[in-house]
Amino acid sequence: MTATFIANYWGKAHSASTDGPAWHPLAYHSLDVAAVADRLLSAAPRRLDCMTALAGAEPRALHRLLVALTALHDVGKFSNQFQAKSANGPKGALPTPPPRVRHDAIGFGMLTAEWSALDMALSAHFDPADTWRYDGAKLWAAVTGHHGQPALDAGPQWDRGFGAANKRDAAAFVRAVANLLPPDGMLPDLHSYAAVLSWHVAGLVNVADWIGSNEEWFTYAKPEDDLASYWERAKANAEIAVRAAGILPTASPGAVSAPRLLPHITGNLTPLQQTARDCALPDGPMLAIVEDVTGAGKTEAALLIAARLMAESHASGLFFALPTMATANAMYDRLSQSYRRLFEDDGTPSLVLAHGKRALHEGFRHSILESEEHQCPDEDAAGRIETPADLTASVACVAWIADDRRKAFLADVGVGTVDQALLGVLPTRFQSLRLWGLSDRVLIIDEAHSFDSYLSRELETLLEFHAALGGSAIVLSATLNATARNRILAAFNKGLGGKVDTPPTSDAYPLLTLAGRGSSNQHPVASRPESARELRVRRVADAEGAIDHVVAMSRRGACVAWIRNTVDDAIAAFEAVRARGCDPILLHARFAMGDRLCTEADVQRLLGKSSTPEQRHRRVLIGTQILEQSLDYDVDAMITDLAPVDMIIQRAGRLWRHPWRTGRPFGENERELLLLSPDPDGEITPTWYKDQSKGAAAVYSDHGYVWRSAKALIGRGVIDTPGGIRGLLSAVYDEGIAPDVPAGLERASLDADGKRKASRSLAAGNSLDVGLGYMGNNLAWQSDTVTPTRLGEPVTVFRLARREAGQVVPWHPLDDAGNSIARAWALSECAVRTRMAAGVPEAAGDLAREIADAKALWPTWEQDQPLLLLDEGDGGVWRGRVVAKDNTEREVLYDRMIGWRLAPA
Repeated sequence: MTATFIANYWGKAHSASTDGPAWHPLAYHSLDVAAVADRLLSAAPRRLDCMTALAGAEPRALHRLLVALTALHDVGKFSNQFQAKSANGPKGALPTPPPRVRHDAIGFGMLTAEWSALDMALSAHFDPADTWRYDGAKLWAAVTGHHGQPALDAGPQWDRGFGAANKRDAAAFVRAVANLLPPDGMLPDLHSYAAVLSWHVAGLVNVADWIGSNEEWFTYAKPEDDLASYWERAKANAEIAVRAAGILPTASPGAVSAPRLLPHITGNLTPLQQTARDCALPDGPMLAIVEDVTGAGKTEAALLIAARLMAESHASGLFFALPTMATANAMYDRLSQSYRRLFEDDGTPSLVLAHGKRALHEGFRHSILESEEHQCPDEDAAGRIETPADLTASVACVAWIADDRRKAFLADVGVGTVDQALLGVLPTRFQSLRLWGLSDRVLIIDEAHSFDSYLSRELETLLEFHAALGGSAIVLSATLNATARNRILAAFNKGLGGKVDTPPTSDAYPLLTLAGRGSSNQHPVASRPESARELRVRRVADAEGAIDHVVAMSRRGACVAWIRNTVDDAIAAFEAVRARGCDPILLHARFAMGDRLCTEADVQRLLGKSSTPEQRHRRVLIGTQILEQSLDYDVDAMITDLAPVDMIIQRAGRLWRHPWRTGRPFGENERELLLLSPDPDGEITPTWYKDQSKGAAAVYSDHGYVWRSAKALIGRGVIDTPGGIRGLLSAVYDEGIAPDVPAGLERASLDADGKRKASRSLAAGNSLDVGLGYMGNNLAWQSDTVTPTRLGEPVTVFRLARREAGQVVPWHPLDDAGNSIARAWALSECAVRTRMAAGVPEAAGDLAREIADAKALWPTWEQDQPLLLLDEGDGGVWRGRVVAKDNTEREVLYDRMIGWRLAPA
């Protein structure tokens, strides 16, 4: 006779199959999930090693405990509170007893109420046994909080609707699990390690529950087997499921030579790359900070270090975290050509892109495979069908991983925005799944200098978590100041449990800093000969002078870039330069996504590595900070608005970026960077910076830093790379070296400093604390789609639309490239600051009906987005109307060359 705890309780219902049972026994589902956890721990011994190092325990003892805990993750479903949710269950329709309490909260309440069956089953794993009673709640919260956040404490109401029969059957199930999975060795006192271990446990159970709940792999079964018989069936299914999900680590080939990993480098490695290949790495979790000029091969150096860590079994993969979606897209494209070389030749590693607009990336869309067993053929760019055999030379990502950004951290190699990683240390649902994936990967943070105070503080928390969970990290930057570097080192060291040592003092540049548990070493690196240069800096006082320079350089045949600090200033420059006879390209963030992607592709084609002299001839590029960090292009001449010095150095890196290029219209003796700046040696009033650009003064609010930047750059008259980089940064950011801020700018400088400190404090308060454990962070947990990772002005995301044949259709057309209607609407999105436009006027009549018909095709959660209907006007300029925050209406102009702007009032 089947036990009542199997026959009378459902764990999964509403089957998609019409042939099998309508419900799946709770006891069987619990073992499905436990079997997945068992397989994950067996297949990834490094993870188990990290956890046993925390616990000071034998791997087999901890392995058995974690599987047993996972088998009990849904014990709260024995309550009628849960069983009443489906009429398809074995008891049919049941009245829901008040009050409504979630099954995870009920499960958590079983421990806090000292429920004897559970207490006895789990305390048997520990010596002394009472350690579970005192500290077990930290782990139990991670097990029951398997729906992405800690279970709420239901208090004394946890057992409402949990009658005597329910409790008796739940207790019988717990005892059966204890007999099926008895202790395999004892674990020491939980007190010292339970908090940090709870993050591992939460991630393990989250992943196991996601896979174990997939009906494709775990079909519904009739309640006919006893627990021991079904356990064997569950383990066989888990073997298939985990492999099909694509999250088993692909084997490293061992020591990876530079020629194998970097075949595109036909000559010698750069000095930085040689150091990354040859230096002694700390044992265990380690941090590398790589500082070198743009073009020195920092990415390749990071890959060499990551490959060494993987070869030494300190990681199973890597995740690249970048500051923007554009930089993430570029890195994804770059890694797609080489990432397989990190793994054995016969492996099928996955590469995944992780950011909010990744569905718009053609390469990623075409990389998705249904499973390892059934790899869907796809068409390449020429229309040829790609067969599974071809996949060894192409990009691949298993569909189960690709269907959710949070699962990106389970791929062998991930590339995404840093925001996706930071969500792992914020109180967001399924953050533990992100941490679980990251902890087994080398976390590579690129362009760390570009993070503001809020983002930088979040990054420090992420590095602390990563170190505490046993992960290694690499931070890349060309212009990292000493304060930021020391904070990064201190955060990682804190995660390792070490005291904050005296910060390293080397002011060498380039520099490779390595830190591990109890060690910190700095390796000065020789500069790459071809990257050494002196770039002359010359001030231009006003926009007219900058315009004259753009026109003059263009007439000489040069390609020119002008980087401005605000969208409005960029548009003004575009119109002024075009009025002088040039044909500029404009790039900023206020374009529809499809138009922006097209322009970025044009910039890469016309000014990138493969561009020809004919393509570059007289080309003028005007844009905002997108041109500072997101694109790999090269120009002959450049003007930049005044900004902090590290931003200026980054911008200057695009001037003669490709030193091997021939056919420039003038020689190195004429190469210079023009800095549009007020005079740093003139009268310094409170409006010194604002008088040149009110918008820029708001973007870079510390006018003291801005003035110091102008003083250093114009005073030196040169950017000496690499020898002068550290000195320029010190002249702006190091208080013992930098000049005092003029009296006229003191107020702005003090206000900005206060805002920086407040931002860091706010970021710290909004972030999780690794030392408190999964249940100890008393914060408001939210969805990761609404939790901000950055501070900034609110923005409104409009969907641009037009009329066609009596219908409202997306601005971005459906075309022969296979764009779905959903993708066309996504490519039609345009984000603007809410203070400029908060929504659209309410439509009426036929227009309201047409808009409603268009929105009916959107998912429900997207239908609150404002649809901005544009009507075609003269000269290809389209017009629409928006509503400002004060409910006043304004006219909007939009075209593919200039983007979104308000019409003159």
